[in-house]
Amino acid sequence: MPDIRRTRISSGVRSLLAILIAAAILLVINLLSARLYAHWSWVEAGPRHLSNRTIEAIGSLRGQIDLYALFERSHPFRYAANTLIHEFEEASTTIPGLSISAHTIDPNQDLPEAAALLRKYPMGVNSILIVWNGQFRVLDEFELNAQTDSDTGADADAQKPSAPIFRGEQACTLGLLRLARPADIPVYFLTGHGEFDPSSAHPVSGASILARNLASNGFAIHSLLLSESQSIPQDCAVLVIAGPRTLFSQREIERISAFLSDGGRMFLLVDEPYANGLSPLLAAWDIQIEPPYASLTRGTGVAIRKTSTTHFGNHPVTVPLANTRCVFAAPCAVGPLQPGSPGERGDKPAVSGLIFIDPPGAAAYPIAAASELGAGNRMENPANPRLIVCGDSDFISNAVLSSGMEGNLLFFLSSMQWLAGFQRPLPQTDADFTALPGFVSDEEWKTFASVICLVVPLCVLGFGLLFWIPLCRRLS
Repeated sequence: MPDIRRTRISSGVRSLLAILIAAAILLVINLLSARLYAHWSWVEAGPRHLSNRTIEAIGSLRGQIDLYALFERSHPFRYAANTLIHEFEEASTTIPGLSISAHTIDPNQDLPEAAALLRKYPMGVNSILIVWNGQFRVLDEFELNAQTDSDTGADADAQKPSAPIFRGEQACTLGLLRLARPADIPVYFLTGHGEFDPSSAHPVSGASILARNLASNGFAIHSLLLSESQSIPQDCAVLVIAGPRTLFSQREIERISAFLSDGGRMFLLVDEPYANGLSPLLAAWDIQIEPPYASLTRGTGVAIRKTSTTHFGNHPVTVPLANTRCVFAAPCAVGPLQPGSPGERGDKPAVSGLIFIDPPGAAAYPIAAASELGAGNRMENPANPRLIVCGDSDFISNAVLSSGMEGNLLFFLSSMQWLAGFQRPLPQTDADFTALPGFVSDEEWKTFASVICLVVPLCVLGFGLLFWIPLCRRLS
């Protein structure tokens, strides 16, 4: 009886070990497959073409551009970077007057070329260098791995994405545009009142996704603490007040009013009708704000805390918004209650509704409006000051934009373009460029080869020995 019991226990242990080894083999195979899938699916598809947005961006460039990819063989971005610069080289053959030359350099193999490049330019290995008309720009591995806030958690500033994401196409396109247009449009984000922070990746209070997309469209972002400044800087193309939480002082209001009177442009995002003390200033622009609970319950008796819309006004700002959806959280109503044509309003600014909400059983009303003083009004001003007011600020937060709200981002970018006085067919957003997973480095290939050639056969051998040895004992 004890022998039978020992035999059963021994058989059970062997069976359990066999199951564990089989599970380990299956796990290793699946991990290898998952890790290599992105690489093989990308490689086997052949060279990828650049996005339409990139082709459109470089279509206006002229002259000779040299792209250098200086990557070690062990770096996961090496293959993607080398392929990318050759795609730029191929795309330039279809653009008259533009010639792009791609140079791939291995710092450990091509020692003379790498040394000459490192001596001439302030760059390091594992980076892409753009040289054009005597100017240059270096894109290091951190910029090529530009982190999105959807890759992070709540404490995003202290975290890194679990796997590298190659965003070289966006980084190279932006680098080329900045070389072609070194004088970026200066934009000042007001601080000191709890506004959204464009430098923070925090999902609730940060707006780093917005800032990255503004930079992709040629805007240079600065912060401005108005309480410590005598006035708004003269180079300010657009002043952004994104969701203030505290009141403005009278001195700050006077400085903002003087900025607008001198032909300034401002984008104001507020969440309450008093606009943190700016409502008298808005009244001079023929803009009034109603509280969310009033605007969202017009005749319905139901307060809507979150709403989306595809109803846009006829304005240059809203042209890119066709077939998109914008999402807002309890937005205020913005604009004149009974708007008329500019001629009917005499010397008042021309106010246009931009985005409308259509509550059930009630008339549509605007939650964002643009106001402009131009040659078409009696209050003629050669500087043509402009103002856009939106009755919600949370729509630009990282939490909202990282959830794929393309309409929200397009609305903000298009508004900034109109305020700054230039128009493109469509603003550039993250969705216009391809983001690829990190590729397999040479060191990882060696690790995978060791696992496939050594670990997996040993597991299979152990699996067989668990059953072969007892079988031999029984036969003998």
